[in-house]
Amino acid sequence: MRWSPMVFCFACAVPATQDVDRLRLVTDRSMAADHEFPWPLPCEATVRETFASEWATHERHYEVRATREGDAMRVSILPQPRGQGTELSLLVSASGKLLDYNAWLWLEVGGNAPARALRKIEATRPVRVPASAIPDADHTKIAEDVCCTWIGAWTCAPLAAWQRRVHATTLQVDALILPAMCVTANHGPARERRGAVHLSSTTELRPDAARESYMAPFARNFARMHRKLPEDFVSELRATEKLDFVGDDRLRRPFSIVRERTTLVRLQGETVTQTSQTWRYDFTWKQSR
Repeated sequence: MRWSPMVFCFACAVPATQDVDRLRLVTDRSMAADHEFPWPLPCEATVRETFASEWATHERHYEVRATREGDAMRVSILPQPRGQGTELSLLVSASGKLLDYNAWLWLEVGGNAPARALRKIEATRPVRVPASAIPDADHTKIAEDVCCTWIGAWTCAPLAAWQRRVHATTLQVDALILPAMCVTANHGPARERRGAVHLSSTTELRPDAARESYMAPFARNFARMHRKLPEDFVSELRATEKLDFVGDDRLRRPFSIVRERTTLVRLQGETVTQTSQTWRYDFTWKQSR
């Protein structure tokens, strides 16, 4: 299973203006207390992911299986069709945080495989190779993003309909972790699906604080050369991550999640980073056994 690189949070549906006007603000200066995810375990779903950027658009399918493992949840992501691609196995805490992961690349071994390989395994069976052997795959980032997008973003203390919460957080831009603010909102019943709820999460850089943090390493480099960093060194710095969730309000199991990430960095008038990426995940949950 070939995953798209994620500089990750989502072109997602933006809440209608009238919805925003109706939202009641709940300001929280510290991160909201985490609550246990309510997915009924074990559970299974099929997932269709659609990815779009300025350079590519593609679609992939996989199965998701979630089981309880001690006080945590084991989430297995299996590519479809089976036989080729990368499997991910995530261990997720009760508050939706990634504890650990394993990734395996499935390779089909055919009749033309080297003789020494055929002596070790049956020619018709797949070989499991640690994904760490794949130099161009950042599976740690992928696992973190999947965990946050599907689970972690929706496990904080629940909001009533038309409420929103604001808290301080961070965003990564060009390998730098910058200060940001996140607004999580409950937009009430979802228009897209009867009986579902519409939640959203929007994270944006804090302009002055983010600019100062972004400039800091450049300022240190200039200082080593006994030079002062120009005040207009960063002429524009913007980054936004958006998530839209339509799913079961009580169980927090998603039916669809749309994620959009946009970034723009201009240094002394020259654009050095400009990205716009969108992921959409559509879940079809199987009946519990």
